[in-house]
Amino acid sequence: MLRNAHGTGGERSERYTACAICACPEIHEQVNLARTWFVYLLWPFTAGIHQSLDSISSQSTPTIDDTHGKLVSASPERRSKFRTDVNRRDGYRCVVSGVWDGPYCPADANQGFVTLIGAHILKRAVGVFTMDRAHTATATWNIIRHYSGMSEETIQNTERLIDDPSNGMMLQRDIHDNFDKLKIYLEQTEKTSM
Repeated sequence: MLRNAHGTGGERSERYTACAICACPEIHEQVNLARTWFVYLLWPFTAGIHQSLDSISSQSTPTIDDTHGKLVSASPERRSKFRTDVNRRDGYRCVVSGVWDGPYCPADANQGFVTLIGAHILKRAVGVFTMDRAHTATATWNIIRHYSGMSEETIQNTERLIDDPSNGMMLQRDIHDNFDKLKIYLEQTEKTSM
């Protein structure tokens, strides 16, 4: 966590992560911190579900009550135009490989028929929850807030933003599967488009 903190949320993220680790002098506290980060930060992204622990490390969720007050559950209904809007914005091509989406592939393109997937960058499973799971969602969003430097305003707008085209990209199925499994990731570059 500490190794990637600066690249994720800058100096503030690095301070949050280092402070959380330093606040755990005993090995059992360090284990609880690692379990909390895994269950509430990594697990929802990889498994697509929220799972709760008996005890949440207070070092990893220092402002959990504040985050809970700002969290709004997202609708389980998918925005029907998400794929269409993202596909149009991305020029009907996979943003990683440049492969065309089947129906939009030019006749002179040298490729087979491929159906691209409108992938969520921040997975729907992280933003879509019911209030009976608000505690686990709050823990996840509290960690995201501190680790990534995400603003409170963005957290409050989760319901609106989760299916917004700004949270999506067109991907080939194999690239999408690897992205979901955290085998590939996004990294900011100087280049603004394909």
